[in-house]
Amino acid sequence: MITISLAILATGLSLTEIGSINIVLVSTPTQSNGISLAMTVLLYLIGTSVGPVIAGIFMQMYQTTIQGIVGSFAASQSYNLIFITAILMSMVFIVLFTIIIKMTAKSRGRSITNTF
Repeated sequence: MITISLAILATGLSLTEIGSINIVLVSTPTQSNGISLAMTVLLYLIGTSVGPVIAGIFMQMYQTTIQGIVGSFAASQSYNLIFITAILMSMVFIVLFTIIIKMTAKSRGRSITNTF
């Protein structure tokens, strides 16, 4: 079951990465394709490098022991903090995206509805 679950998860992550690259390429002008693709891949690589480190820190900070089993394991609080951190970072990036879209539309003299 774990192998099947991981295979489904890996497939979804791969399709998400390719889909986001396609959206970026379609959304940018042709002369800026190289720059936008490079920034997308760079931010994706930074995210996949920093995310596991943050998760590992939370899992190391909050540990618990199970009676009858030798060793300590990550507590449920660590998983809650991992998901809360991901949700908060997503909200921050959505707010920043909205601000950037508004600033770009204002500098071009267009309304926000024409930007999309």
